[in-house]
Amino acid sequence: MLAVGGHVLEDFCPTYVRMMTGLAGGVGNTKEELCGALSSGVVILSALYGRANLEESDEAAYRWSALYRERFREALGTTHCQTLRDRVGARSGYREPCAQVVEQAAQVLLGVLEEARRSSGK
Repeated sequence: MLAVGGHVLEDFCPTYVRMMTGLAGGVGNTKEELCGALSSGVVILSALYGRANLEESDEAAYRWSALYRERFREALGTTHCQTLRDRVGARSGYREPCAQVVEQAAQVLLGVLEEARRSSGK
């Protein structure tokens, strides 16, 4: 997900990397919460479409984040970290299933980003 962030955010910096670190492994590597690839994608979408102050609208960030979540769930079947690890690991034979999850999540995110770009005319 960091590669996608580095590609789409002009000012991608170490702060973004640090901000996303704790999201990995279903929040702090507990594997009990939301997949870190989904959370990181929402951070990227919020960096692009979120508001900078309370006077700005947050609707674009909500719209694209909700669409990303929906498409992520369609593609992967769940948003729960351990469930994803179990499903993908059993299916793929990967020792570390997160690599495959992140690859699919990145593809989904790039699709949403392209749709957002077309929608905004940029």
